[in-house]
Amino acid sequence: MGKLITRLTSDVDALGEVFSTGAIGVITDFASILMITALMFLLQWQLALMLVLLLVPVSWVVVYFQKRFRIANYSAREELSKLNSFCSKISPV
Repeated sequence: MGKLITRLTSDVDALGEVFSTGAIGVITDFASILMITALMFLLQWQLALMLVLLLVPVSWVVVYFQKRFRIANYSAREELSKLNSFCSKISPV
């Protein structure tokens, strides 16, 4: 039961965050990135090219830490579900 409650509350929180911040701003953020990139290439293409080439290693680092965070978050949710399960056995609601 504790596992189910933890899963439900964390999933509802994650969905709420996606709909409140993530999904709405994606289109405007993407358009802004395209416009800024075009402007950078118009102003100084050498510097813009260097920045675009730096995106590859920076993206790799972001993906690496994102995977590590996902694993840590999963184990934290598992521990929280064990705690909720233990608490529900002690004092029935």
